[in-house]
Amino acid sequence: MRIANPEEIDFFPAPLIHETNPALYKKALVEKENPYWQERVEGSDTVYQFIPVLDIDKAPFEEGRLLGLFFITYRPPEGVFAWTELASGEGYIAIGVAALFALICSYFFAKGITRPIKTLTSSVTAFADGRLDEPVVVKSRDEIGILAGTFNEMRQRLQTNLKQLRERAKTIESQKEELDEQFKSLQILQNYTENVLASVDSAIFSVDPSGEVRSPNRAAQSLLGLEEGNQIDDSLSETLAERLRTALDIGETTLSEEMNVESPSKEVVPVAVSVTPLKEGGTIIGAVAVLTDLSVIKNLEATVSRQERLAALGQLTAGVAHEVRNPLSIIKACAEILQQNFQGQPGENGLCNDIIEEADRLSRVVTEFLTFARPSEPDRAPLDLNETLNRTIDRIEVSNPEDVIIERDFDPTIPEVEADSDQLEQVLLNLIRNGIEAMDGAGKVVVRSGAEKGDGSVWIEVMDNGAGMDDETRRRVFDPFFTSKAEGTGLGLSICHRILESHGGRIEVRDSKPGVGTTFRMTLPVREREPVG
Repeated sequence: MRIANPEEIDFFPAPLIHETNPALYKKALVEKENPYWQERVEGSDTVYQFIPVLDIDKAPFEEGRLLGLFFITYRPPEGVFAWTELASGEGYIAIGVAALFALICSYFFAKGITRPIKTLTSSVTAFADGRLDEPVVVKSRDEIGILAGTFNEMRQRLQTNLKQLRERAKTIESQKEELDEQFKSLQILQNYTENVLASVDSAIFSVDPSGEVRSPNRAAQSLLGLEEGNQIDDSLSETLAERLRTALDIGETTLSEEMNVESPSKEVVPVAVSVTPLKEGGTIIGAVAVLTDLSVIKNLEATVSRQERLAALGQLTAGVAHEVRNPLSIIKACAEILQQNFQGQPGENGLCNDIIEEADRLSRVVTEFLTFARPSEPDRAPLDLNETLNRTIDRIEVSNPEDVIIERDFDPTIPEVEADSDQLEQVLLNLIRNGIEAMDGAGKVVVRSGAEKGDGSVWIEVMDNGAGMDDETRRRVFDPFFTSKAEGTGLGLSICHRILESHGGRIEVRDSKPGVGTTFRMTLPVREREPVG
């Protein structure tokens, strides 16, 4: 007897398959029938039969998947075939019994092979689906049993590894959540720090060891024009760059040193500079600079100093003016009497008239002194600035030289201010006349008005293309008794400054260059509207 898989056909003895009865072999293999034949081999009668082995999922006599072939060889006693013709029925019965026996054997044999394979296949499928807790139950000790045992061992190891991986994944997830919370806290802290740095008025920035600017805040960008990555030698003044280099090279600290820096608009700004080296483990890794704008402080100091000088000067001026005004009145009265009595007589020649004019001029000077020394409180009322400007310019144009043009550029949307109309006209007259007098011949004075966005103030500018001012004149232009004219008291702009201060405003020289001209700007707060209802 011989059994084989369909793939093992070539292992059958060649005479039995290829030389004896290949047609019957094909019939058993393809058509799954039980062919047999009789031959005379070595002087004896021999019976051969092929019996297909089918899948146990089918009944024994039902067609199923071919698992292999039984090859049966039977050699009956001598003379059997002599009487088989007479007893063919008995022969057929014997053959049938043999075939039935072969089928039953093949059924149980196939069942013993395929059941463990099917069990192993089912376990592999469950394994592939992730069901690692289902072991392979195969009790045989053959190769399939060994394979099942190895598979179970692999399953247990994989189950252990998977458990460890899941525990590790939980640990990693927990660590990730902690890191996420720490990152959120750091992000909040970073945003808070950036908001603080962006909100402070002082310019703050750092530099790395190579001298590149890092993290300049908003004030540093505005005051110094710094951007990330700028080189300090190219972007900062020589003095400030030197202080930073000293901090980087030898770790020297600079505390509140006053110096001047130049803004992107070329304006010179006084600042207090502090530079501190950054260290990590004793190694200098950079430096931090803090610059505080001292403009407001310097202006306040100058204002306080000026107010103190003006107060002392005012007391002196008031006493002197009182003592001078009375004699002037007497001189003028006497000159008028002499003029009436001796007018037209030889030798008079208008001398009395000269005395009267000079007395009037001195009286005006005394009046200016008194106005400066004892300024009156403004009589505030709602005021349309553009209307006041038009009225003032109309008065000036009556006596204005023909070769000097006054140009008007007013913003019609500016809000009203609360001011003393007479005092404001006095300021405007002074500024416009100064602009006209600064010209040598023909020229132009431009008067402009406008409003500051979001500042709650309005402004007036008076620009001329006259002689302009040097730095010394510009610095002292509002000082009492300072004048660059051949005539005058030097009190006009000082009085303008004091009037605007009393209105809560300010006046400044916005721009002035010798030979180009000067621009004065005065600023006043907008009138506060009363709430409706």
